[in-house]
Amino acid sequence: MFRVVTTEQAFGFDTKLLIDTALNFLGDDFKTDPRNYYITGPYPDEGWKTKNGFLKAVERKHYKNICHLILSTDSYSFAFQNWLLNEIKPKDKDYQAIEFSINEKLCDYEKMENIYKKLTNVFQSDYAVIFKLPTNYMPSTESKIKDGLFSYSVAKNPKENIWRQFIYKVDEAVLKDIYPVNFINDAVLNSEAFQENIVSKNIGTIVQNKNGLCKWALDSNEIEIAKEKLANSDLLAKAVPS
Repeated sequence: MFRVVTTEQAFGFDTKLLIDTALNFLGDDFKTDPRNYYITGPYPDEGWKTKNGFLKAVERKHYKNICHLILSTDSYSFAFQNWLLNEIKPKDKDYQAIEFSINEKLCDYEKMENIYKKLTNVFQSDYAVIFKLPTNYMPSTESKIKDGLFSYSVAKNPKENIWRQFIYKVDEAVLKDIYPVNFINDAVLNSEAFQENIVSKNIGTIVQNKNGLCKWALDSNEIEIAKEKLANSDLLAKAVPS
């Protein structure tokens, strides 16, 4: 889930409500509280191992200045990014993001969509996707994890570097890629490229939502067709000529 925010919105974001919402759905849906809690900001670097310890720490600082948050177990990870708070000279606008990854044995597409809907109550995103990855891939960058003798490394993903050039414009007509489930904004839906190449050719299933983003779902064959149809459009993030 991604959204564009101004500096004022970034600093005024209700991080407490987001954390409460995340802890509630993790406890209710998966019956397991996170076992690891990490924050980038004015908090201890080592993190916490208990929910009570974590909550006491963030309450003391009134949930302020949390640039990056991770709540996790061995089976799932919930992460929140609000990097504008970490800028010495903040830009006029940037992005916030939520990433939730989980072992697919514990969650299917329908359940992930329900979680997405719960999060939209506190995080009105401009763009979101749901997809599966092999177990040896890093969800945040969609990069393969390479095991070494005593450690591991993550392969470079050129598409991720390209996406970083566009991520702060997700409220405009831009897509990271084509995924099995895409939640797209009106700028994408109403663009000439999307209407001519996708809507008019009935590629995928489009469900419009009056109170949120439009859901665009595709099967594996449709994904490849959509990528081909949109390859030359400005909708898909691609390298900017130097």
